[in-house]
Amino acid sequence: MENTAMQKNLDTIKNWVDAINRNDVEAEMSYWQPDGEFTIVPIGVTFKGIDEIKAGGQKSANMIGGQSAEGRKQITHISGGATWAVVEYEVQATIVGPVAFGELIVLSAGEQREVITHTCVVFLMKDSKLLCGSEYFDTTAVAEQLGLSHEMLSNIYKALGRV
Repeated sequence: MENTAMQKNLDTIKNWVDAINRNDVEAEMSYWQPDGEFTIVPIGVTFKGIDEIKAGGQKSANMIGGQSAEGRKQITHISGGATWAVVEYEVQATIVGPVAFGELIVLSAGEQREVITHTCVVFLMKDSKLLCGSEYFDTTAVAEQLGLSHEMLSNIYKALGRV
């Protein structure tokens, strides 16, 4: 019984990632419980309920839309149990400006940079659907790929009150 639930959970995660890679937000939402919750830990954002998760997914798809699935999210590890699942993937994205952190302009309008992140998402599952997820990735590595120096990062963290 537990093996069947585990396999269904792993299939859900694989299908969810495939939907993201296709920029298919509707399919992406079909893998969530209506009262799901998704937190992007490094930036401190939590989406509660299917409508907020959908809006976040659509915003993400719009930001990186048009990129091929082969280069977007490549699963490097997946595991799970009857009530949980974990997926790790490498994300390759082209970030197009403008991008700013407060007054600091990182990318000007039209400027672009390639960014690679290694991401881990931990899920609580219910009836083989996503109930609660927490996404983790290294924001410092992303910022450095966008051209921010360690001094700039330190100043940003100080301004945010984290140092």
